Amino acid sequence: MAKARSELVAIACNSTAHVLDWGAGDEAAYGAGNYVALWQAADKHDMGVASTLAGHSARVNCVRFARGTGDAMLVSGDAGGTVRVWRQTDGLWQGALELVGHSGAVQTVDALWLGDALVVATAATDGTVRVHKLRNKIDALEAVAAPQEIVLGTHTALDAQLAQLDDGALVLALGTTDGRVRLFSRASDAEAEFSAGPALTGHADWVTAVAWRCVEAGDVAEGGTATAHWRAGDMVLASAAQDGLVRLWHVQRAAGAGSDDALVAAEVALAASATGETAGTAIGTTGAAQTLHVADTAYAVAPDAVLAGHDAWVHSAAWDGSRLVTASSDGTALVWAADASAGVWASAARLGAAQGLLGASLRGTVLVAHGVRGAVQRWRYVDGAWIEQTAPTGHSAAVRDVCWIGACALAVSADQSARLFAPWPRGDWRELARPQVHGYDLRAAAVIGPLAYVSAADEKVVRVFHAPRHYADACHELGLPDDSGLVSKLSAKSAAGSTAADTAALPVLGLSNKAVALDATTADDPARRSLADAGAAPPPPGHVPLEAQLQRATLWPETDKLYGHAYDVYAVAVSHAGDLVASAARATAARFAGIRLHSLHGGGETPEPLAAHALTVTRLRFSPPGPSIAGDRFLLSVSRDRSWALFERQADAYELVRHRRAAHTRIVWDAAWAPDARFFATASRDRSVRLWPAPHVAADANAAPVTLAFPEPVTAVDLLPVLLQDPPRYVLAAALESGRIFVLCAEASSTPVPAAWSPAEIPRNISHISAVHRLAWRTSPADMAGTLAEPGAPTEGPAAPTTWLLASASDDHSLRITAVDL
Repeated sequence: MAKARSELVAIACNSTAHVLDWGAGDEAAYGAGNYVALWQAADKHDMGVASTLAGHSARVNCVRFARGTGDAMLVSGDAGGTVRVWRQTDGLWQGALELVGHSGAVQTVDALWLGDALVVATAATDGTVRVHKLRNKIDALEAVAAPQEIVLGTHTALDAQLAQLDDGALVLALGTTDGRVRLFSRASDAEAEFSAGPALTGHADWVTAVAWRCVEAGDVAEGGTATAHWRAGDMVLASAAQDGLVRLWHVQRAAGAGSDDALVAAEVALAASATGETAGTAIGTTGAAQTLHVADTAYAVAPDAVLAGHDAWVHSAAWDGSRLVTASSDGTALVWAADASAGVWASAARLGAAQGLLGASLRGTVLVAHGVRGAVQRWRYVDGAWIEQTAPTGHSAAVRDVCWIGACALAVSADQSARLFAPWPRGDWRELARPQVHGYDLRAAAVIGPLAYVSAADEKVVRVFHAPRHYADACHELGLPDDSGLVSKLSAKSAAGSTAADTAALPVLGLSNKAVALDATTADDPARRSLADAGAAPPPPGHVPLEAQLQRATLWPETDKLYGHAYDVYAVAVSHAGDLVASAARATAARFAGIRLHSLHGGGETPEPLAAHALTVTRLRFSPPGPSIAGDRFLLSVSRDRSWALFERQADAYELVRHRRAAHTRIVWDAAWAPDARFFATASRDRSVRLWPAPHVAADANAAPVTLAFPEPVTAVDLLPVLLQDPPRYVLAAALESGRIFVLCAEASSTPVPAAWSPAEIPRNISHISAVHRLAWRTSPADMAGTLAEPGAPTEGPAAPTTWLLASASDDHSLRITAVDL
């Protein structure tokens, strides 16, 4: 293996409020599972996730770029109570320091440069806030002293943000679960610690976000009477809460000597004059101003404005210059600005999302937001309007299976969705369709040719899906390979007025996607009319689908259900001829561990399941065609009972021909066939992959296997579907419980099973960090000039490409596609 490079990292954003942030440049970061994902958010073409930072051992809850004039730093906190500081060096992010001490999940972090010192504030569910003082060395970042711990008692801080006042002092704002904004201050002396200041009241529910802004000279003039009482150098604090309101607080330093009482009175008068109300009014911006003491200096803190526009909890607030962007569970992001003509704060833009939003960030003409189901969305301001653009997509839970359907990768996940990713002409990969959005966690999938697949979930039924016309049209427009010609035929029918489904819709409270024609609203059938009204129009062919379209307009119709299991289906496989589906369910006894065969050509289910195993069957694989063997001659099964079984096709039925009960010493997780079907591989928790000769090349049923040892349990295995040439070589990929992936090569010989395998590891920075559930090899479209080797294609030939695509699905929530040069 010469080299490997990442082609796709598909992973969703975590569903917490402060998990996405935007740095000083075009780069944004968000927590994705236990990763920190990096993305060029301002890039007009959006190439998706550029890289991921691995280091956390629990879900990343919060991410924040360091502000101020210092080195590029990124701080992240996780659900295990750990905070990590990352430093960018020569364009690459690397772990610089780990901060520990919290006994609960970290909910928010913030970082601010003060000279050569980095101040980091962290807040967790243990009711404490810890303030760290770090010093930037040439090649390291180290703590200057023990962190200061601020104990909040029975309440916790949901957000925290630091700011530097005009005299160099620091102020820390905390949004807490008692409905108050708590202020803490620290003198400019580097050895000083934070002391408690006033607690600002006004919100009627948990305060979820706080954001500081230093007033600039232009802000006063731009805002008219809404900001006329501001002065350059003043501070404005925005706070958002679950009461649906956003409040602004004005912090102003005393202009000279004078009593605190006089200063407070002046601020109350200013706040009252801004709204034309009296200081005693219980609504709006009025209320008692308070004093924040920093050493010998006093600051007046007074309510300044109330921004009411959301209909549900407000989860985030962030400044971009003089504009404020907020995100809410009502599914909107609002951009607020002071209206000079009206003299009030008003929403300059209201952007609707496909889900309830948890956070939003604005930089110039680009706004990014993330929501409760993990989707990231992006808008750009163009010619006076906000236009939604593409953003990274992916699964928000463990990815359980991946397989190749034509040139596209189909992945299914515990987030209850199936997603199709396709190569785009610019060289990147995009989510082309979301064929299934289910009500149960998806477990497995298998492909029936280029236009259909079956899936299994945590239920007792296997579901069959066929592609609608919009998918075929999109593949045709993108120029994706179509060796069978079926995709082109389906797409061509679009112009001929075929009655094939254009798309599909999921009925309310339903689990089965129903076929929908785009002209169904004119039909007489009310059911079809309601389904069509519930769906959205698919995107034009060749256009990247946006999140709302992926959720509602790219579903595939469900065409059949396959029954027979007493418990949840765990494994499925489809024959290479596309006529049979094999399925197995969870089992704790032999009578439930049978393998059921279903005919896809109307033959129904086999009368009796295939019996061999005593526990759950974890993987099923039909044998490929070889030089002296027909395709689908054997059906291979592996099980939690540590055994494998081979069933041979005899006439119209499969019969058990071999059963190795003690194949491994631990659970067998996966299996794969060699491209010429001369041998097969089994992967086990006993830290080995074992290679076994097929019955048609080795008559001895007790022949010893070739054992490949690994440092950890092996969770997935796959063999390249083509025998490489010059010289003839087999290629095997194996994935471990830790997420590591190895690629091994062996020259073919006269022996059924090659014994000498040379291993190479895919670089850890483009591999996984949790158990890999599935590996799937596919030919790289870039090296084949538009031709893909189908699984049933000839296994030998001099034109074999040198670059291959390896798809991997993992517990770490990511689907990865890696290009491997062989």
